[in-house]
Amino acid sequence: MSTSSPAHVDVRGPRFAAWITTVVLAAVLVLASFSPTTAGIVLAAQTIVFAFGAALGPRRSPYGALFATVVAPRLTSPSETEPAAPLRFAQAVGFVFA
Repeated sequence: MSTSSPAHVDVRGPRFAAWITTVVLAAVLVLASFSPTTAGIVLAAQTIVFAFGAALGPRRSPYGALFATVVAPRLTSPSETEPAAPLRFAQAVGFVFA
């Protein structure tokens, strides 16, 4: 994610990650009806994503890396950024709840 400062990230990256997380967690709910084991595996994978986001920050999390390599090059330069620290905290909260 291109940013003006290492402590800030393009706001579109965390929004992209939130959409993926929403889809993954909705899939877990649907899968739980058919295959609790598969739902548990998908939830475990999402938990690992949360752990990476909390430990490494939004730029180096799996969804952040996907945004930076696939999505961001197709977009214009970011018009706004946000601090990375609250995003890491949010990932830690997600990790604890998952």
